[in-house]
Amino acid sequence: MNISSSSTTSSQSFDDEKQRSSDERRRQREERQKELVRFRRSQEIQRELEELEQKRLELDKRHIIARQNFSKNLFSSFFFQIIFSINRYIYK
Repeated sequence: MNISSSSTTSSQSFDDEKQRSSDERRRQREERQKELVRFRRSQEIQRELEELEQKRLELDKRHIIARQNFSKNLFSSFFFQIIFSINRYIYK
């Protein structure tokens, strides 16, 4: 093997190693980008879930208030009917 051939092989090995290193850095960069996209999406999903939970709580409150109002109205109506019936009976 002559010196020229040896230096070409060495240079080629060095270039190959640089290429592998560059490829590895690119691969790692792409993986970090993918991970960042997944992380951002998970944050977005988490925010959406929190918004849905807030809406659910608000609907639960409205439902409770509506039930309370219905019960009050039902009781008031029932109470009014009893009073009306008593008055009719008393003042016949």
